[in-house]
Amino acid sequence: MHFTENKELQRFERDMKVVPNFERKEVWEFADSCSECRNCDCKLDSCVEAHCPYIKRKIQSNAIITRDLVETFLLDNRYIPFAHRVIDLLAKYKGNKLFCSKAHKAAFEAAMQEINEDDFNHIACVYTLTIRPNIWDHAVHTSQGYFCMTSDLEPKDRVLIDFANDLYLGTKRLSLKEISFRRNICDKEFFYICNAILIRRFGTAVIKKGER
Repeated sequence: MHFTENKELQRFERDMKVVPNFERKEVWEFADSCSECRNCDCKLDSCVEAHCPYIKRKIQSNAIITRDLVETFLLDNRYIPFAHRVIDLLAKYKGNKLFCSKAHKAAFEAAMQEINEDDFNHIACVYTLTIRPNIWDHAVHTSQGYFCMTSDLEPKDRVLIDFANDLYLGTKRLSLKEISFRRNICDKEFFYICNAILIRRFGTAVIKKGER
C-alpha cells in the first residue's frame, strides 16, 4: 500500500520503510518486462530505466543487453542531436562491440592496471581517450584530468579530450553538444562513446558482459 500516487514518490516511500543500516536479503529474479517484475512494488515504464534498483544485478548476471542500456540515454539526455544519433545507432545495432580496435583494447587493459576498479569515472575517461592512439600516447594524468602533451592535435581531438575529462571529473551534466556532431565523432567511435557513458554509470560490468 502506498500513500502517494506518483511512481517516483512511491520509490522514496519504500525507501523510508526500510530499517536504517539494515540491508534486506532478497532473491533477485529476472523478468522479461517490468510489469512481470516481482523485485519491487513500483512498476516502471521500462525494466531498464536508469533508476531501477536492480539494473546493476541485471548487468552482472548478463540478464540485459547493451542495446537496452543505450536506450536509457533517451530518458536521461534530452539534447536532441545527441538523441538522434543514439536512435540512429540503435537502428544499425548489430551486437555489442567492446573495443574500437586491437590497439584500443591493449591500451585500455594496460591502463587498467593502475586504476581502481571502483573508480568508474576514471575508467570511463581512460576508455574514451584510448579510442584514439594519437591522444593516449601523449596523455598525461593530473588531478584535474588528462592533458595531451602534443601540439599535433586536431579540433576533434580536443573535443574528445574535453568529453573524457567531463567523465573523469564527475560533471553532473555531460557536454553532449560537440560529441553529437559527426565532424568530431564518427559513427564508429560514437558507439564506444556510449559505452564510456555506461561505464561511468554502471562500471566495467558493461564491457565484460556478453549478449544474452
